Amino acid sequence: MKKEYRFSYQAPRELVMEKISEVDYVFPKLFPPVKEIEGIGNGYKGSGKFLGMKFTLNIYKELSNNTIKYSFTLTTGGKTGRGELTFEVDEHEIVTLFSYEGWMEKISGVFFIERWFDNFSKEIEIEIKKIQ
Repeated sequence: MKKEYRFSYQAPRELVMEKISEVDYVFPKLFPPVKEIEGIGNGYKGSGKFLGMKFTLNIYKELSNNTIKYSFTLTTGGKTGRGELTFEVDEHEIVTLFSYEGWMEKISGVFFIERWFDNFSKEIEIEIKKIQ
């Protein structure tokens, strides 16, 4: 599954970069089934429950000029999926690239992902206004 989402913002780019570089903010807000994130070594570990299935996440973050890239694995019951979530923060627009292959693709499909990204774009705008 590969998706691209675009949404605009009206705040200093630095504030937007700061907020979406917070793993413990982005993953639970973007993927509501994620309930816990903790830093471990060079990465992060998360957990949650989706449609009655417990899962774990291993997340790694890379930062560059205007890009934040999260690489992650999603595991449940011996099944593993891999994905990438990239935010390209341009002047007043965030381009979000999401790719995932694995067990949750068939379960979450387009319906949940579309809704989650739509809600996230609204939430991030509200959050950024709070910190301006």
